[in-house]
Amino acid sequence: MAFINRIEISHFRGIQNLGVSGFSDINIIVGDNNSGKTSFLEAIQLLFAKANLGAVKKVITQRTMLSANSNFYTSFIKMFNQQQSDDERNVDIFAESNVGPLEFELRGTERIASGEEAVRLS
Repeated sequence: MAFINRIEISHFRGIQNLGVSGFSDINIIVGDNNSGKTSFLEAIQLLFAKANLGAVKKVITQRTMLSANSNFYTSFIKMFNQQQSDDERNVDIFAESNVGPLEFELRGTERIASGEEAVRLS
């Protein structure tokens, strides 16, 4: 089992840049409502999802299940920090652990497609 010693999160949900170290065997995360506690835990989940797309999709859609008005696309886009410039979307999560480095990275460009192009892309 991997134990995280240090984690760095960039551009994930409401987190622009966050670095945390000094973990112990048991850690308690506290904060005001909507301060990023769940986002922090989801980032850790993504580190352990590795290349398993089903696990990544589960992390992305966990919040969707709480809202009947959301779809996967909306949940996916909300995974990225909206303060990023242009249409480029990046998520970087890196951790040092007792079993070595753990990393989750996702990069892409958002664009609007319609008509035949949208059908072809889907």
